[in-house]
Amino acid sequence: MREVSAPRRVSVALLAVGLLTGCAQIPSSGSPSSSGSVRQVDQAAARNPVVRVFAEGPHDGDSVYSIVSGFLEASSTVEDDVSTARKYLTDSASARWRPDVGVTVYDHTAVRIAAKSTDRLQFTAPAEGTVDDQGVYLAALPGKQAVADFDLVKVDGNWRIDDVPAGLFISKQDFDREYAGQDMYFLAGGGHSPVLVPDPIYLRRVTGLPTALVNALLAGPTRWLKPAVSSALPDHAALAGPVDVVSGVAYVRLTADSVPANSVARDTLLGQIVLTLTEDPDITAVEVTAGDSPVTLGGRGSTRLARSDVAIFSPADLRPPGPSAYYLRDGVSYMVGPPGAQGPFAPSTKLAEIAVAPGGNLLAGIAKDRKTLSTAPGDQPSHLTVRLKGDDLRSASFDQDGNLWVLDGASPDTVLRRISAEGDAVAVSLGGFVARQIMRLRVSSDGTRVAMVLDTVEGSQVYLGLATGTGSDLAVGSLRRLGFPLSDPVDIGWADPDRLVVLAAEKNAAPQPFALSMGGVVSDVAPSLADISGLAVAPNQAIIATTSKKVVYRLRPGGGWFRVGTGIAATYPG
Repeated sequence: MREVSAPRRVSVALLAVGLLTGCAQIPSSGSPSSSGSVRQVDQAAARNPVVRVFAEGPHDGDSVYSIVSGFLEASSTVEDDVSTARKYLTDSASARWRPDVGVTVYDHTAVRIAAKSTDRLQFTAPAEGTVDDQGVYLAALPGKQAVADFDLVKVDGNWRIDDVPAGLFISKQDFDREYAGQDMYFLAGGGHSPVLVPDPIYLRRVTGLPTALVNALLAGPTRWLKPAVSSALPDHAALAGPVDVVSGVAYVRLTADSVPANSVARDTLLGQIVLTLTEDPDITAVEVTAGDSPVTLGGRGSTRLARSDVAIFSPADLRPPGPSAYYLRDGVSYMVGPPGAQGPFAPSTKLAEIAVAPGGNLLAGIAKDRKTLSTAPGDQPSHLTVRLKGDDLRSASFDQDGNLWVLDGASPDTVLRRISAEGDAVAVSLGGFVARQIMRLRVSSDGTRVAMVLDTVEGSQVYLGLATGTGSDLAVGSLRRLGFPLSDPVDIGWADPDRLVVLAAEKNAAPQPFALSMGGVVSDVAPSLADISGLAVAPNQAIIATTSKKVVYRLRPGGGWFRVGTGIAATYPG
């Protein structure tokens, strides 16, 4: 069996393209040979020159190896209609090929193309991840291989691919160059306050991304998030034309019947569109019209909306002022900041753990014996009310509505409970796991997702669960495992609505905090620290770490650790 590494047959150019003005999504419907994107480059794009790679078509006399490797290269470049890649296919294969069903991302450093026969080649490479037809990226399991078989025939004396696998196979280096992660925004369900939840997808960097991104928003949330959110955009909502971007302003033209009559829903619709489009730094404002009539927030005021105008739809922990961090020393709460600054609870209140709701309007404390949980208003921390009597209470976490999640009981009788701001504690139903597996839990500020460190037969692992339902029907399920390269995770927190920080270790390395995307992509975020055992994180705030020797540290802006004092159980609101 002959085996070769895949050569590269591409042309490189330097183009001026903006992040949003240079993308198009993986379409979820329509012809695989056409794209609804509009070719338009905003003048602001000149501020963001990036390298573009354009593939060459096949040459007369190319070997079967050159044809397959050339097809793979052409599939991963900027063209939104993959027209160059289709030149490597027979006419019938091109008609059958479905590039829109998703992407397999692989490690280009270990590609092998082997002959199974004279006219059949097999491509293999270590898998990095997959992108589904909605643009959702998920990291691959360690050791997983990307495999694809290609059957070839001769057409007019030259080899062409006649049987091609569905989807696209793209190397990690090409994926990072050609695709960008974007967040769509949808309304949190389950009776939560009106807050918008990010729904991350990956889109290709070709012209017309603003149009493609709004079309994706109109299509609704991705399958995983859908049970926990809703959209103010009606099912029949549609664009009346492409989204134009001029001097940093995105002009969104909807059809006349795309905007709900209800004023609250109309404002939510504006929040969804503005937050989705203004993630790109080159889009600073958005104007929305429906049937040529302006759509304004509250039915009045300016038609031009910036991200700050719809901040009411952001979780409380993203609104000013920034939250403070707290820790405990000898059961007494202290604030991370001025030396000896007192925390929210009186020194006479001896605690093992504290929690603060995003926005600071509600406090919770677990007594030092871990049998009593009490809450108090944020402005009256001495007015404690016992909310739960239990056994081995731990891992308390608030959402912004004042719902408090807490583990109650020792294994094997552990129960996950949620205590509403003014109601009783209810047991949370769990799908795919049991409460005794939960080592650490942090609920997102919007209340729709739960980040957990679970004890499994393969050791501790990071999982993301979806919170759905209300009252006695509350459940956490739809588990998604994250952070495959990491081992022995012990703590976790929400650094942003779409990003976690986990305390774990890479192979043969010391524990340290790592950033973790919703798709499972791992990146460095802070250096290791001797004896580190816990962390506290919050949006736009410095990471706080605690050690097994009961020392509290804060991460400096430059990346080093600064000693705060002695203590345990550090926490930010959330």
